[in-house]
Amino acid sequence: KDAALSSPTKYSNNNADEITEVAPKRKPIDDCSTELREIGRELKKELWPPRIITMWMFVSGFVSGFLGGLISVRGPPLIVFFFFYDYPKVQVKANGTVIAAVNTLVRIIT
Repeated sequence: KDAALSSPTKYSNNNADEITEVAPKRKPIDDCSTELREIGRELKKELWPPRIITMWMFVSGFVSGFLGGLISVRGPPLIVFFFFYDYPKVQVKANGTVIAAVNTLVRIIT
């Protein structure tokens, strides 16, 4: 958060003894809830009605997590998923990098 938004601003009224604090202007709660509703609508359009690719995404993620916990091998279900649906190589590499980094972090922490 911006430091100016988190603390009140002090103003002086040309008197050394009188200092008043003015609360910063913030977004009304209604604006935030409207933005959240828009995000919810976009997600609903993306995920509903369920498509075949979305269901296979969840299945491959579940199997990957299960194999990762069982024998520490998460890759094969994800590789099959990414190549079955012809994702661009850049996305496949980026996802593999993120998965490997998170897996390594979890192993270091635990």
